[in-house]
Amino acid sequence: SQSKQVLIENAVLMIEQQRVRYPDLKPLVAELEAFQFVTSAAGNLKMSAPEGSHDDAVIAFALMCWPLARLSGGLSQSAMEALYGEAARNPISGVGGVGILKKQF
Repeated sequence: SQSKQVLIENAVLMIEQQRVRYPDLKPLVAELEAFQFVTSAAGNLKMSAPEGSHDDAVIAFALMCWPLARLSGGLSQSAMEALYGEAARNPISGVGGVGILKKQF
């Protein structure tokens, strides 16, 4: 749940700062509009689609934003380390990015 929260917060930040745009695809837009942040009775933050809905497109979009944040300085090293620990310090590991055409993003 902590990694999901960091992924979603990063995507939200990138949208708010206009560092990323999303395509006008009905399923994605509908999921983004329906996505909820709810505080549980225990006081924990829960992020998900409403009951009976999906959030697959939201999560896919958030995952796409992850390497872009690293390129543009949007995601702090401490946030990376909170998710991936020691592996976040190793640029060869590819953590937080994807390799495309032998270039690390």
